[in-house]
Amino acid sequence: MSEGDRQHRIGGLLTERQLQILELRKQNLTQEETARKLGISRQDVSILERRALRNINTAADTIQMAENVGLIKRARIGSGLHILDVAKEIIRFADGEQVKIKSTALGIMTLIQAAASSYLDNGIVTVSLEAIILPDGRVSINTVQ
Repeated sequence: MSEGDRQHRIGGLLTERQLQILELRKQNLTQEETARKLGISRQDVSILERRALRNINTAADTIQMAENVGLIKRARIGSGLHILDVAKEIIRFADGEQVKIKSTALGIMTLIQAAASSYLDNGIVTVSLEAIILPDGRVSINTVQ
């Protein structure tokens, strides 16, 4: 894969290379170790990591601002519920906020499985979740630790 291929955005504000660096740094590799593993300079790692974190902070600030003005809705769902009941709670929350979500209960369950697969025990979600509901009805799910 060429360097140009690695620099395209992958569904958001991060490039593939930035994501690779963040994943390696999350594994507690130093910038020097990360650079060696990726075949780039430590300075490049530092620059790309700094840009990635800046982009993440910008995205977080944007989401918070959108929530503050009522453009997005957040539903927090506690642990201990069956995955289907979590999906129903999210749908109920969206209905209460007068947002028509695009996903069915099955679609939301798929999102939950993707976000919390290691926190499912016989269909029971063992971690708190947060559903972010956008004005156009899209839903994303995150675990809350």
